[in-house]
Amino acid sequence: MAGKRGRRSYLDDFQRDVNGEYQYRGAHYRYAGMMEYRTLRRSLWLCCGFGTALVLAAGCLPGATAGAAWYVTLPTMLALAACGFLLWTLARWTKGGMTLRAYVYAKTVRRMPGEFLTAAIFAALAAAGQGSTILFENSSNFSKLANFFLLFVAIFLNMRAFVLAKRTSYDFIDANK
Repeated sequence: MAGKRGRRSYLDDFQRDVNGEYQYRGAHYRYAGMMEYRTLRRSLWLCCGFGTALVLAAGCLPGATAGAAWYVTLPTMLALAACGFLLWTLARWTKGGMTLRAYVYAKTVRRMPGEFLTAAIFAALAAAGQGSTILFENSSNFSKLANFFLLFVAIFLNMRAFVLAKRTSYDFIDANK
């Protein structure tokens, strides 16, 4: 049973101290990247925040997604959902600080590159759908062009954040030392 790793197995790393309070006794990871931690955190928040705001703005433009084909609306909504998950992951990572507990590291740092890439892919699919609507239906009104442009910038921001998250490195700190 000791080797079994389940969904809540990280709770085994919490032990009671003399006062009866639970203390974390598990492994930690410390940030060891080339970029200063504050700069990395600020860059990821700016990319994620503006990327999410742009996807939200693209979805709210009148005439761009209302009444649009499914290949425009569905990827836009999926990109917005992916950005929401990304904001949650980034908030959890920020709350952990430079030294993260092992279970927080696994749920944040390991997942961030994939989540940024997922958000970028969904935004790219939405932009491709909107681009095909503009090209093939000859309906290039301002809303559709703005939607395409906003999604394109969101793709760029998410890919920039993907590269930053992929280059992030942490050192393992053993709990048994």
